[in-house]
Amino acid sequence: MVSLANFWSQPQDLRQLIISYAHFILGEIGNPSLIVSKLYRDSVHWWLPIIDPTRLARAISEYINHRSAETAVLLLHISLFDAQAAAIEAKAEISSSSLYAICNFVFMLLRKIQGSPIAKLQSGILLAVFEIGEGLLSNAYNTLSICAQLWCEGETNYPAAITDSLPQNDEMKILQSAIYLLDRLHYFFSDSPRPYLVEKLPSHHAFNPLEAEMKHPSAIESAMGSLRTKSKYKRRIIHFTQQTQACGLLESVALLENPNPSDMLTLDSLLQRKLTENFAVREDDWILPYFSTVVLLLALFELHSKTIKSCPDSRAFSLLAIDSVLNTTRDITGMDDVNNVRRMPLAAVLLLRRTVKAASMFNSTLGYHPNPGVLEDLAGSLRRARFQWRIAGDIGIS
Repeated sequence: MVSLANFWSQPQDLRQLIISYAHFILGEIGNPSLIVSKLYRDSVHWWLPIIDPTRLARAISEYINHRSAETAVLLLHISLFDAQAAAIEAKAEISSSSLYAICNFVFMLLRKIQGSPIAKLQSGILLAVFEIGEGLLSNAYNTLSICAQLWCEGETNYPAAITDSLPQNDEMKILQSAIYLLDRLHYFFSDSPRPYLVEKLPSHHAFNPLEAEMKHPSAIESAMGSLRTKSKYKRRIIHFTQQTQACGLLESVALLENPNPSDMLTLDSLLQRKLTENFAVREDDWILPYFSTVVLLLALFELHSKTIKSCPDSRAFSLLAIDSVLNTTRDITGMDDVNNVRRMPLAAVLLLRRTVKAASMFNSTLGYHPNPGVLEDLAGSLRRARFQWRIAGDIGIS
C-alpha cells in the first residue's frame, strides 16, 4: 500500500486508492450503520461531540451509493473505539493494533488530497484520543500537531458556508476547542510535558471561562430550562463548551508556580462556584454536566496539592478541600455503570490517576489519612477504566 501511495501521485488516483483500501477494511470489520449507532455514540461522543450524528448518518447513507474517501476514513477511525475490541478481532483477522496502524496510514493519505478540512480534523482528533488512551503520548502529540496545522489551514482557506445542521465555521470552532482540550489533557498525562500546541483558550465568546458574577442556582435552572428543548447534539455542544471553560481554569491553576493564600482563595472560590453551578443543574441525564465536573475537580485537586507545598499555614484547609475532591470523585465515577458510560472520559481517568497517586504520597509525607473506603473505591474505578483505556493502568495500583 505504501508503494502504491508513492506511485499513484495524481490526486484522483490517490483518492481512489483511499476509497478502495478503506472500504475493504470496513467490509472486514462490519456494517457501517452499526459503527454509527454503537461505536461512536457509546464511546467518545458523550464528552467530545465533534461529529453531528445527523450529518454522519447522512454521509453514511450517501456513502452506500457514492463512496467518499473522507467518510470511509472517518468510519475507520470511529471503529477504533469499539467497546468490545475482541468483537472486531473475532469478525476479521485484524487486531486493534493493526487497525490503529491502518488508521494512521489512511489519515496520512487523506492529508494529501484536497477537500473539506472538517472530515480530516475529525479523523485526526479521534486518532489522537485513541493514542492518548493507549498511552502513546509521543504519537498523540504528533497527531495533535497535525490537527492544529490543519485547523489553521482550514480557517484560512475554507469558506464558512451554511449547512443543514451547523454553520461550518461553528463546526471549525468546535474542532479547535477539541484540539485545545486534548492538548491540555495530553500535557497533564505526560511525565515530561511538551510545549502547548494551542497557546491559549479559543477566543470565541462562548468559551470565556472567567464570568464576572456568581449566579444564583435558581437562575441557572431557569437558564437551563430552555436547554431541554434543544436537540441532544446541541445540548452536548453546550456542555462541551462548559468542559472547555473548565479546562481554561485548569490551565490557570497550572500556571501558578507557588500559589499564595490570596491566589489560592480566589481560584478556590471560582472553582467551587462552577461546581455548585454544575450540581444545581437538573439535567435529565447527569452524564452531560459530569464531564465538566471532573475537569473542575481536577483543577481543584491540582490547586490544593500545590498550596500544600507552598503555603504550610493553609495546609489544613487544603487537606479538607482534597478530602472533598476525593469523596466527590468517588461518588461520580462510581455512577459510570448506572449511566452506562462505555468509555470513561479521559479527564476522569486523569483525575483518578492523580488522586490515587497523590493521596498515597500525602499519607506517607504528611500523615494524611483519607477514608480507606474512599481510596479503595477510587482504585476500583481506575481498575475498571483499564478495560477502556490502557493509560489508566500504568501507575502500579494494587
